[in-house]
Amino acid sequence: MVMVWAVLWTTIPCQPGKTIDAKRSRAMMRDYLKSSRNPNLKLGKIKDRGNAFEAEILTKKTISVDRVHIDKPGYIRIGLLGID
Repeated sequence: MVMVWAVLWTTIPCQPGKTIDAKRSRAMMRDYLKSSRNPNLKLGKIKDRGNAFEAEILTKKTISVDRVHIDKPGYIRIGLLGID
């Protein structure tokens, strides 16, 4: 069995010394999903994990396909892909 993991880190514009809130993280994730141009994906719950938010990406049939980690200073980790 071969396991391949890919992680994409990207920076989201945020003013120095400030952090994003849940509303901003939800807007960022909606923009990301819109830019993916995949009509089968939708945004699930966003949970506050202290110094970061965790957003769930679902299929239209509400099957969880990914979790995205959004650091409050403005960094986002998108696309933890596991391939067997």
